[in-house]
Amino acid sequence: MKIINHRLCKDDGTPYPYKESPNKGARLQAKYLIMHFTAGSSCRSSLEWLCNPDADASAHLLICRDGSVTQLVSFDTIAWHAGRSLWQGLDGMNKYSIGIEIDNVGAITRDTDGWHPWFHKPPYPNPKFPPLPEDQVLTNTPHRFYPDMKNWQRYSKEQLDVALEIATLLVQTYKLQDILGHEDITRKTSRKTDPGPAFSLDTFRAKAYSSPAAAAEVAAPESASIASTIYTVVVDSLNIRGGPNKEYDTIGKPLTRGTRVQVLETSEENPRWKKVDVLSDDRLGWVNSDPLSGPPTLQKSS
Repeated sequence: MKIINHRLCKDDGTPYPYKESPNKGARLQAKYLIMHFTAGSSCRSSLEWLCNPDADASAHLLICRDGSVTQLVSFDTIAWHAGRSLWQGLDGMNKYSIGIEIDNVGAITRDTDGWHPWFHKPPYPNPKFPPLPEDQVLTNTPHRFYPDMKNWQRYSKEQLDVALEIATLLVQTYKLQDILGHEDITRKTSRKTDPGPAFSLDTFRAKAYSSPAAAAEVAAPESASIASTIYTVVVDSLNIRGGPNKEYDTIGKPLTRGTRVQVLETSEENPRWKKVDVLSDDRLGWVNSDPLSGPPTLQKSS
């Protein structure tokens, strides 16, 4: 594979199929790659929906279960795949990321005759809605953010192989800082679960950044330094506020000793105040990390 004029092409320079989506924005300078599942009934229906003006959604690429790939938006153009999203101080990840949709139904439920996605209609058995093949079923695997969700459709080997090849190429070409799931960037805005437990994001990321070409072209991904931004609250009570001073209202109950947070940014006007993501719940706000009248409130986690 290669990228020519922001289009995905085969080794001989032939472009992959391209069906232009009208759901796109201005020029993109990508920093991240976001992985999604479609949650659709088929790859064809997902492609039609992502190209429908009424959808207000798109992606740069769509990967079908047989490994075939269609491009919908040029890599230098904003696609509408992230929705309401936040990541490390960035608001609205459409402006900062390339999005890949993979044909997969996502969460599934068991009925009398087998496993079914959300769009199948009981009663079962129903010849219009046969259950998923058993080799496509992953059970008893809780979502990392939503442990009540445990059963999923597996991705095909063809999908995973081509997705990794594309991701490695995108990382190298656009010097992307990290590969994230839609679930990562929407924790504070909505309950998105893709690409889900059937997609081993940590392994996928490690492989995409392990190629010699990627290592030569790209600095260590930002995710590699995420551990250095994780801190632990070391006081009994620490208020989290809507802005970087005490004039802002508090957000919920104070953080307690032992709470882990990710520091996203430091206030330019008041460097003692840090914007944090509370890892144990859905709060995003500001804390005074080094008050004048007491000891530091945060300690870097080991």
